[in-house]
Amino acid sequence: ERGAPLSELELFDPVEWELVTAEVRTDSGKFVNSTWTRVIQSEKWWVVIGFNDTIETLFSSEKEGRGPDIICSGEFYEYVSEVNRLLNSSS
Repeated sequence: ERGAPLSELELFDPVEWELVTAEVRTDSGKFVNSTWTRVIQSEKWWVVIGFNDTIETLFSSEKEGRGPDIICSGEFYEYVSEVNRLLNSSS
């Protein structure tokens, strides 16, 4: 209903999208969802993908999306990185 390019999501290729954020639980450091952007036909589209590749939302916006709550370094960032490394090594 938003005129979304659903065909671009059917075979989602992360190489063609830019990862904007990855949201994790503060207690376990485990994945909650990730947000990606891509320009398609001169329009910037945002997609939020949750656990088990569930599309939570898809919308068009020119916003930048990086707010003051985004953590890109530090103790919590390292904690999440270690949790991710351990999860990936066990699969």
